[in-house]
Amino acid sequence: MRKILALLFGLLIGPAAAQSVAFPGPGFSSFVCPGPFGGNSTSTTSLLHFDGANASTTFTDSNAGGSAHTWTANGSAQLNTSTPKFGSAAGTFNGTTDYIQTPNHADFVATTAYTIEMWIYPTAVAAFDTTIMNSSNAGSFGPWLLQIDSNNKFRFFASSNGTSWDINAGTEATTLPVQNTWQHIAIVWSGTNYFFFINGVQDWTVANSVTPFATVSPIQLGALSAFGQFYNGKIDEFRFSKNIARWTSNFTPPTYAYCP
Repeated sequence: MRKILALLFGLLIGPAAAQSVAFPGPGFSSFVCPGPFGGNSTSTTSLLHFDGANASTTFTDSNAGGSAHTWTANGSAQLNTSTPKFGSAAGTFNGTTDYIQTPNHADFVATTAYTIEMWIYPTAVAAFDTTIMNSSNAGSFGPWLLQIDSNNKFRFFASSNGTSWDINAGTEATTLPVQNTWQHIAIVWSGTNYFFFINGVQDWTVANSVTPFATVSPIQLGALSAFGQFYNGKIDEFRFSKNIARWTSNFTPPTYAYCP
């Protein structure tokens, strides 16, 4: 039966996309990766599925293109098996103390292009800035920083020098984050332009060919801890793709977890 199902999926998605991956369920040892992107390629230098047992503080980086990265939970950041976007769980953050981080690494230093993406599920809107992702030098300037600001808008910053937001000083998105709803967000630098997508729809683009600087600070998801800016909600399927602009126009967000 599993061979028949694998063959059917292979015919539907084409041989270029077919990959043998673990398939959950009795009697199955492998299956065909169901989709045209696969997604975990040699350009993928960080990939967090946020899968595991409820309340686990183990965040496994499954990237196929980079080094092994250890993500450490801070506060009460943990996995939660209630309403994940994909898989068995999602990362959950309480908005006051929680974040995960990994040490800075060359895998996060892009010189020609990059794509940063994830699914987010905000559960509350604060009256102050909250940070979803950052790698800010001593808590100040970083190669990239994404917030939901006090106006309940996505806002993006980027620096090439570590002393100013010279690449992007806080462009706000026009599409608002929605509470208790999964939304796909992607930041893309093509080498000449920055793009911000929400659910696959381009919200803004800014021309800039300056290379982001190589931070010496950890990469954090769920906070800018030095400034007490904590995200309240869930994150799933975080992917960092180095030196590749995966999208520069509208696209359909993935409908499954990246694999293998």
